[in-house]
Amino acid sequence: MVEQVLNGANAVEVAGLFGVAPPTLYKYKKLYLSGGLAALLSTRKKTRNNKTRPTLQVLSLALHSDNFTPNEKKRVEALISVWGGALKLKEAASQLGMTPQGLQSFRQNIHKKL
Repeated sequence: MVEQVLNGANAVEVAGLFGVAPPTLYKYKKLYLSGGLAALLSTRKKTRNNKTRPTLQVLSLALHSDNFTPNEKKRVEALISVWGGALKLKEAASQLGMTPQGLQSFRQNIHKKL
């Protein structure tokens, strides 16, 4: 997302494609410009049960990372497609032949793998 904006894409359009508000995109761009990839990776979203989960930006980075196997990249794609909603997560896990808990566990460990 940030990469597209830095390459000249319209920030409002890019934010819409990724399902985030433009101010969120600007925040990520500012983080990246001030601290690079490490600053982006330090952003984590708190869930209701106080566990952290990766942001869409981190999931996008994971999708393009060499640290993930093709099978793990399918899981990342599934997490991107179901951003939010437990019912959708269950459906995505089922399509991958996983339990929802397995997919949630994978999501919580993405930062470690990056």
